Amino acid sequence: MLEDRLGGEALAELAVMTPGGVKVPDVAWCSDDFLKVHWRESVLVKAPESCIEVVSPSHSEREMLV
Repeated sequence: MLEDRLGGEALAELAVMTPGGVKVPDVAWCSDDFLKVHWRESVLVKAPESCIEVVSPSHSEREMLV
C-alpha cells in the first residue's frame, strides 16, 4: 500500500545504524531519491523517511523503548 500511494519502495527488516546501535524496523519506506543515494549500503547510515515497528505481545516494554 505504501508503494501504491507514495511510490518509492517499502522494505522489510532493513538495518539502520543509530547512536544506540543497529536497529531493524519491521517495515521501512524509502523514496526513490533516498534509494538513489543509499542503495549500496547493507546497513543504512541514515534512516529512510519512514520506519515502522509493529508492536506485538512478544515485545517487552523495554524492547520498545530502546
